[in-house]
Amino acid sequence: MEPDWAELPDLRDLIEPWARDTLEALRRAAEALATAFAAQSLAERAHRPRSQRGELGIRIRIEPSGRSGAGSFSCEWFQVRGRRRTRYLPKGRGDQYPVTAFRAAQPWERVLADAYEPRLARIRTLARSVSEIRRHASRHDALARRLAVQEAGADPADTRP
Repeated sequence: MEPDWAELPDLRDLIEPWARDTLEALRRAAEALATAFAAQSLAERAHRPRSQRGELGIRIRIEPSGRSGAGSFSCEWFQVRGRRRTRYLPKGRGDQYPVTAFRAAQPWERVLADAYEPRLARIRTLARSVSEIRRHASRHDALARRLAVQEAGADPADTRP
C-alpha cells in the first residue's frame, strides 16, 4: 500500500522555524564577533601612528529573503578606502578567507584576523549547511507533489510553481 502523497506535510514547512531560529542565532554570534573585532581594532589603533592605524573591518549583511531564504546573512571582511568607501576582500570558494586576502593589512590586523576568521568560517559553514537543508527539503517537497499528481493521473508539469 502506497502512502497518500497528497496528504504528506511539506518538509520545508516543518524545518523552516528551525532554520530561521538557527540562522538568527548564528547571525547574532557573527555580529558579536564583528563588534569584538571592532573594539579590539579601535583600541589597537589608538596607540598606533597614523601610518599603522589599519583599515580592516567585518560586516554582517542580512540577505534579502528571496532566493536565499528568510534569515540568511553573510559575514564579510572589508578594507576602508577613504571616507565612506570600502573594498570587500576576496573570499574565494570556501567558507574561510585565505591568508592572502589579508596581505595588505597591517601586521597587527593580520594577527587579529587570524584569531577571528576561523570562528567566522565556522559560522559560515553552519549557515551554508542550513541553506543546503532548506534546498533538499524543497526538492523533497517538489518530488512529493509530482508523485501526488502522478497518482491522481494528472500532468506533472501542472504542479511546477
